[in-house]
Amino acid sequence: MVLIGGLVANLASYTSDQCVVQRYMTTHDEKGAARSILFNGVLSFVNCGVFFLLGTALFTYYHSHPEWLDVTMPKNDSIFPIFIANGLPPGISGLILAAVAAATMSTLSSNLNSAATAVTTDFYARLSRSTDERRKMRCGQLVTIATGLMGGGFALILANMEIASIYDQFQRFLGVLTGGLACLFFMGIFMPRVNGVGAMAGLAANFAVCFTLDQCALPWKPHLLLFGALGMATCLIVAPLVSRWVPGDKKSLSGLCWQTRDKTFSRKDADDASESGGC
Repeated sequence: MVLIGGLVANLASYTSDQCVVQRYMTTHDEKGAARSILFNGVLSFVNCGVFFLLGTALFTYYHSHPEWLDVTMPKNDSIFPIFIANGLPPGISGLILAAVAAATMSTLSSNLNSAATAVTTDFYARLSRSTDERRKMRCGQLVTIATGLMGGGFALILANMEIASIYDQFQRFLGVLTGGLACLFFMGIFMPRVNGVGAMAGLAANFAVCFTLDQCALPWKPHLLLFGALGMATCLIVAPLVSRWVPGDKKSLSGLCWQTRDKTFSRKDADDASESGGC
């Protein structure tokens, strides 16, 4: 379940997450971006090993010293903060809390900036083409504030929800909300025959399946980590069928204009490449 759910979640992140895409743009060329992805994939095994071994270490620690475990802790996720506060020397605890705060600030800053950039560039600038840079900057600032307030409010809601593991909920949200975006990018690369109408129909079917599995009281449900994978599979089935039945622009997902640092390709070039299966 972790392998399937993690594949869908990471596929969505590495294709449609502005926070990740903006890092691609800092490389010199496409090969540099590819190397950065591969290097990140290797380091992910190290990071995941360290993070998940924390749980094993905590289990071993409190299994050896059960009298030190706070049986009144509200959630399973509380065990690590309790260990930091009670099981470590004061100086080490302070360093860990400072590291957590620094990591949180860096993550929040990049995500807030990404949200502001996406809204300002993809919506505000396109809907108001005559606006100047000053107004775009003001829009980005307002979106940053609004996103921060919404994120803080959502964090408070999660903190007070009756959930056993925040990690499971995080994977559930990623699968339900972002699996459809990953499917759109997947079809844009590997399924050039899918048109815009079919893509939107597949996206709607994806969300219908994901929200039904998540919210409805069904007699049998798959594991929550499979919600996104099942929605994505539905999208990949519905989109080609609708594209075959409903006429539309066959090249709508394969790029109206291709750009590199050295050359801008025309729509005709993109169409010719799409006919040969390229993207």
